[in-house]
Amino acid sequence: MALILLVLFGGGAYSYFRSQQSAEPDATDRAFADVATGECVRTGLDPASGWTGTAPDAVACGAAPDAPWRVIATESGGHVERCMGTDAAVAWNRQSDAGIVSICLERRFTEGECVIGTAPQQGSLLDVTPITDDAVFATTVGCSDTAPEGRAVLQVLAQVTGAEECPAQTQVRYLFSERGRTLCLTSA
Repeated sequence: MALILLVLFGGGAYSYFRSQQSAEPDATDRAFADVATGECVRTGLDPASGWTGTAPDAVACGAAPDAPWRVIATESGGHVERCMGTDAAVAWNRQSDAGIVSICLERRFTEGECVIGTAPQQGSLLDVTPITDDAVFATTVGCSDTAPEGRAVLQVLAQVTGAEECPAQTQVRYLFSERGRTLCLTSA
């Protein structure tokens, strides 16, 4: 009888210990939890497979031109509400036994780089309001790459704020109204 009790309670204690151990955050969980609003993140985004990194590599934005994502919100224990808006923010979520951490990222664009976006219309200026979680738009590509059907490779001319005007050769303007910015693009 004592042996049966030892096996039952010992097995239960071991299961409890293992469940508590698996709830401890690992290095990836800690990397997500340590990201702060306003920092920038080094990672890529592939429209077909998602984030190219396994964990965010957070750095100060000014010193990191190779960090194309700026953190605009974070949430522990759920999904970031800020990423549910209409301003092309992209969520990167981490769910594990330790819980859920969500970071909301906005794309930082650099003049001269190329992205995949809405194909321009011949002879007219096209205004586009980007949608949330549009991974295709946020993807940097080579300026001579081929875009998926219905899209185009566009080159960033400028990013303007307020009443500033886009350059004359602009064919597509992405309007980030929540951020008060406009991204000016032309065919690559």
